[in-house]
Amino acid sequence: MRRHAQYILIAALIAAVPVIPVRANPVEFLDRIVTFTADTLNGSFSGSLRKTRIDPNGPAPFRVALMLPKSGGLREAAERVARGWEIALTMSDHHVAEYPVSLILVDTSQGIEKTLNHAAAMLEKPGIDVFAGVVGANTAGAMARFSGQHDKPLILAGAIGSGVMSRACYPHVARTSFNIDPYQTTSGRFIATQYKTLVSIGPDTKGGHRIVRRFVKAYRQAGGRIIEQAWATTGSKHDWSALLARSVQGGPQAIYTFYQGRNAERIVHQYSRSGTKRHTDLTGPEWLFGPRVMNRRGKHAAGIRFLTSYLPERETPANRIFVDAYRKAYGEAPDSYAYMGYENAMAVLLTAADLNGQVHGGADFIAAMKKVSFAGLMPRGDFSLNQTNSAFLKRLYWVEIVHGEDGTRLRRLATIPIDPDNSTCKEQTARNAH
Repeated sequence: MRRHAQYILIAALIAAVPVIPVRANPVEFLDRIVTFTADTLNGSFSGSLRKTRIDPNGPAPFRVALMLPKSGGLREAAERVARGWEIALTMSDHHVAEYPVSLILVDTSQGIEKTLNHAAAMLEKPGIDVFAGVVGANTAGAMARFSGQHDKPLILAGAIGSGVMSRACYPHVARTSFNIDPYQTTSGRFIATQYKTLVSIGPDTKGGHRIVRRFVKAYRQAGGRIIEQAWATTGSKHDWSALLARSVQGGPQAIYTFYQGRNAERIVHQYSRSGTKRHTDLTGPEWLFGPRVMNRRGKHAAGIRFLTSYLPERETPANRIFVDAYRKAYGEAPDSYAYMGYENAMAVLLTAADLNGQVHGGADFIAAMKKVSFAGLMPRGDFSLNQTNSAFLKRLYWVEIVHGEDGTRLRRLATIPIDPDNSTCKEQTARNAH
């Protein structure tokens, strides 16, 4: 993106975006959007999205290491984040200022130690200007410490856990997604107005318990009653129909569950096929109703209501531009991870453009990001960072899944202001205590 491009970008984006052919087999990652180099960095994967042509006689490229898992439970989330980056790069003509953008993909699915080894390899000449992506909390924490040691900016696309930006103060790290805590407290309080009794189902992990507990506490404080809390072991292909059937025995008005990816798809499918749908509603956060559900299980999901931070049908110029480009590229509506990837890319590219492609340190890059005007450019609407450098989330949408001959879509029922994110990090907490 050229310097000060935010003032002219809307006009440029409205122009026809090149159509990227729709790929077959929409669940495959590597074969669709990544062109890999022969150099595998000792077993990691690397490559470029829509490989940028670098003129050997031109300026050195602006290099971004996009840290995403190649496999595992977050693989599909990573795919959507990478798609969002691809759309933003296409719109930016693969440039910041006069510098071509070189996007290097680094696999984070092989464990923290190997991820850090791969990140260290990225620092070898010609080096990396910015680390971006990262959707898991553990990887985010490790990369925050690593990038700080090397004075490089780290711009997180996901990693929505509350502790990611609060355990320590990181002036060189920004999170363009959001903090999950205000999302959960707002969700619990609102859903108590829709369903007076619930059974909750969540992953039996430390993070799963913490996230569901935040929702349950707010739900109870708003007058809701939890009949039962059930926990399922992670990584298993559960017979969800049995657990769902057990959940309706206490007569709850709804079942609340927090899952994503394949497990989310199985829950929605078996909720319908087992007959549970005839007895009680199903609800949860937006990750329960991602592309797998919307595109493959639309008829089973029809009528389900839930809260989401992102609405593809939202009629704003910035969102319509993004959605139209994404549909042309991939033949489906973007989900939450796709818009998070797109906004992650926009934040990096626009900040780099304002700095004329020059990164002089991690903290300086984040300070510059806080000064950039993103007005009219982000699908979510208003975009700014709080005192812990985490992006604010301003609203949630109460939506219903509608399935018909023209496919599956979301119908907005209400817009709910979200609780403010007043989180602090440890150093700030210590200062506030004095």
